[in-house]
Amino acid sequence: MRKGLIIAYHRVNSSGKDPMAVSVENFQAQMKYFHERGYSSLTLADYSNMINQNDLPKKSLVITFDDGYRDNYLFAFPTLKLYGFRATIFLTVDFIGTSDTFPMDKNKWDKINDEDLPLSWEQVLEMKKYGVEFGSHTCSHWHLDELPEKELIKELVDSKRCLEENLQSTVTSFCYPSGRFNQRVKEAVCQAGYLAAVVTPRLRQVDEDIYSLKRIGIYSNDTDWRFRLKTSPYFAAFRDSGLLYQLKNYIPRVILQP
Repeated sequence: MRKGLIIAYHRVNSSGKDPMAVSVENFQAQMKYFHERGYSSLTLADYSNMINQNDLPKKSLVITFDDGYRDNYLFAFPTLKLYGFRATIFLTVDFIGTSDTFPMDKNKWDKINDEDLPLSWEQVLEMKKYGVEFGSHTCSHWHLDELPEKELIKELVDSKRCLEENLQSTVTSFCYPSGRFNQRVKEAVCQAGYLAAVVTPRLRQVDEDIYSLKRIGIYSNDTDWRFRLKTSPYFAAFRDSGLLYQLKNYIPRVILQP
């Protein structure tokens, strides 16, 4: 089975106050890099359908964003259009169309700017018209592996229903908040009607299937050379081999030995 590259962003802005935010300049350079190398941009829905049929283009790229920050529309969307790229944005639906900050941002900054707020439904619909896919990131961004069964199902089903009512289209893609999931959660995601789900593993091993598709996270500290290394097929192979995890545990012990 041929696999493509799935990358994960959260935010795109140049304020410098959020380590999850890639600067506008870096994001533009990263999209230019993919464009010049002939990558085919797919939504997660397209990707999951093609991978099931073993029909992926040779250089497949899925660009994803988590949470649904307004800067996705203000700063990332123009660059995506410039290079003809599509993307999948996972929305935390209780916050979309509100003036509330996301729960992980409460009391995080002294000043809240427009780009720190969630997307509006008008912005979501404009991006959908262009070809951006929207998936679920639950209703409220809880850690799903900690929820009782009834609350878990509610987060999955209610967010899907809300998205489908506002988008007037079927929602099939899902992303686990904070990457927290287990087999029980994966089964619930499947039963809720999603066809694919993504996770951004750090160094820990994750068994990959259609409900735990691995992504490469891109952040503010990813310089040009780090970005190129992380998005190379060699890095993914190194990560998936488990060697990265072993090195993380081995190096501190070596340093601390007398």
